[in-house]
Amino acid sequence: MQGLRYGEFAKADEYCDRVLDIEPKNARAYLGKLMAELRMSNLDATANQSRLGSVKVEGHRNFTKAMQFADDELRTTLETYRETSIRCRQEYYDKACSLTDEGKYTEAVDFFQKSLGYEDAAQKVLRCLELERERLEQEKAELEAQSFKA
Repeated sequence: MQGLRYGEFAKADEYCDRVLDIEPKNARAYLGKLMAELRMSNLDATANQSRLGSVKVEGHRNFTKAMQFADDELRTTLETYRETSIRCRQEYYDKACSLTDEGKYTEAVDFFQKSLGYEDAAQKVLRCLELERERLEQEKAELEAQSFKA
């Protein structure tokens, strides 16, 4: 789809809508809509790793529709997207857990947010925010105690 190649994602999405008006079971049009929404300009899952990792594609409406109507070749491409999405979110989640263990709660929040939809990432975001708040309160109390002594 030419619009995708040139980064004209809104135009590509509109084109796919027109195709689906005529052919409601056109898997490639659903794929085009998914790519437009994720701002992917080509089919290469590796090149689009950060975009695929930022969304749970397996629960996405256009992904589901594309899978439903896909031929074997397209199904293979879509499975690669799904696997890349899961792998990326798992890597983000693992990195966030390591950062949490190191006490780097703010950085951990960023990675847990990238892994939302994977395991208990949402609960971990809240926990890290709570731990960071507690750390800041402790730091504030220590500074106040030091300034009181001076």
